[in-house]
Amino acid sequence: MQTQPMVIDGIAGPVAVTVNPFTGRHTVTVGGHPAAATGRRTVALPTTDGRTVTATVHSGLVDPYPTIEIAGVRYRTGPSLPVGLRVLALLPLVLLIGGLIGGAIGGLGVVINLAIARRSRSTALTSLLMIMVFAIAVITFMFVVAAIAA
Repeated sequence: MQTQPMVIDGIAGPVAVTVNPFTGRHTVTVGGHPAAATGRRTVALPTTDGRTVTATVHSGLVDPYPTIEIAGVRYRTGPSLPVGLRVLALLPLVLLIGGLIGGAIGGLGVVINLAIARRSRSTALTSLLMIMVFAIAVITFMFVVAAIAA
């Protein structure tokens, strides 16, 4: 998933962040060119005067869009997710009660829900899709447990 390019004063081009939903790794591009990684969460962004500035990429479990911090100023790379959708995105984690199998199925459900949250849809449709993912996760868990018990 790549965020919409955003223009930041002093940076040599539009900044976009690509996030791998499975590994959580970030790739930052400036004007379509990859920025040099200087650490696990830090990158060097080229400035308009030919130098570079260090930027830190922050991300959270329930926020599908990372934040870029440059010189103490944070820039959101996407819209904030409403609290209700954050709860729905994490709802499949209820399957952790089922142990390792439930946790694996629930974790996959959370990854799918966060991918759904990154798409620009209405809140109602996003909520419905997240509830469907939870229902499918529960049904899958029940089938897997029944198959193991049989």
